[in-house]
Amino acid sequence: MVRLVCILIVLVPAAGDRAAADAALAAGRYEEARAIYVKLLEAARDPGTVAELRDRVGRTFLGRGKLWEAEKWFRDSLAARETAEARYHRGLVFYRAARRAAANPVSRGAEVRALLNDAVAEIRRSLALRPASPEGWVLLGLCERDREEPRAEEEAYRKALDLDPGRPDASLYLAYRRERAGDAAGARKLLLAVEPARRTGEHWKALGRLAGRLGDREGMKDAYLRAASLDPGDRAALNGLWNATAYRRLFAEFEVAMKRLLREHPDAWTPRYYLGFLYRTMGRPKDALEAFREAEKRSPGNVEIRHKIADMLLRDLRDERGAIEEYEAILAVDPRDERSRSVLSAVALGKARSGDLEEARKLFEVLRKADPGEWSHTTNLALVLKDLGRPEEALALYREAEEAFPFVARIPNDRGLLLMGLGRTEEAWAAFREALDRDPGFLDTLQNMGAYSRLEGDLEAALEWFRKAYRRARVVGADLSVFRRYLDMVAREKEGRR
Repeated sequence: MVRLVCILIVLVPAAGDRAAADAALAAGRYEEARAIYVKLLEAARDPGTVAELRDRVGRTFLGRGKLWEAEKWFRDSLAARETAEARYHRGLVFYRAARRAAANPVSRGAEVRALLNDAVAEIRRSLALRPASPEGWVLLGLCERDREEPRAEEEAYRKALDLDPGRPDASLYLAYRRERAGDAAGARKLLLAVEPARRTGEHWKALGRLAGRLGDREGMKDAYLRAASLDPGDRAALNGLWNATAYRRLFAEFEVAMKRLLREHPDAWTPRYYLGFLYRTMGRPKDALEAFREAEKRSPGNVEIRHKIADMLLRDLRDERGAIEEYEAILAVDPRDERSRSVLSAVALGKARSGDLEEARKLFEVLRKADPGEWSHTTNLALVLKDLGRPEEALALYREAEEAFPFVARIPNDRGLLLMGLGRTEEAWAAFREALDRDPGFLDTLQNMGAYSRLEGDLEAALEWFRKAYRRARVVGADLSVFRRYLDMVAREKEGRR
């Protein structure tokens, strides 16, 4: 007789899988980490392991900002076993939700307060399980800050510092607290207690700000320069450095600082950009332009830099053609750029008024392409074409604009003026009537109807149109004197016919 023996094989997840998941979580590869943790959970039986893995899955959602998916996993972790980690992370969910709600203009203060209260409750339960947790005390301090509980806030930061003297985040937040209370010297002392190697850019910027408040310009300059050395693109640090030097007309110091940053960060564009500001302030426009162009090489397509270059060409170097090319290049990258459209429109109108019609035409063509939703570019182009002796092209543009913007009375009104100038009276009157169909109170058309009725000798009609224009002018607050003159003139002409 043969006896069959069944062997039950239990697959135990490899320790390497857990290490790979933890590494992915630390690196921000949240989906990869989550997939491994979920697979490990399928084989987990020990309540402690289940709680820990569920907490890790929650952290992958937390990393993606999916707060309530994360909260569900932390809650499930606590159902398996009560842990300080899951309580802390659940408190972090409520804190971030409160911050998100506070930034939402439709949120109510009571909702924010309730979330903060939930956060505090969770964090305190976490600290009851693991009181020697500096990060727990720091998070509690942040919650108490947002609850406007200054004593509890300061106590929490001090607890963190008792556990980890010189801890950077606790020192920074406590310094902010002291600064808000008006104790700049005390705040600075707290930050100086942090080892320089542990200081972040925020520490250095806070030290720079506090040094400025205490009248220590050298300390202010040094701190902001150290912050910029950590991140040469930090505008707050660079602005602080400017205020400590160039703002006080210590131009050479600022130039030395920027050149030091460029030695440390040769590919950075922001120090070059600030050198451009410096040279422009010093009255060295060519050096400024070169600095801005060097900055743009290291940040191609940067609209902010291109604006500076265009503005310098237009205002400082009087190179209008170069400025126009820069603004056109900006619009090619970002057709919605309001500043470029505004400047080019002003230049184009100036060209039209000065008689440089061909240049004005080219600019209005660029503006029409970049900003098709603005009807005035089309009507301005039509006016230029009329002055260039191309009335049929102008009329075609007006008709195109009337179709695209069916509620704008100005367009058929201006078409009517052009037609009157061409002697096409019936078409002109039809265009004026179209304008009034769109806006019965459009003042320019009422005035035009009166003026052309008078020219045709229909004084009764002219008088009626001018009366309507006068009444409308009173409503919109326009200058009434011109309409009084028209009314008096027509009345005298009418009297002279008797």
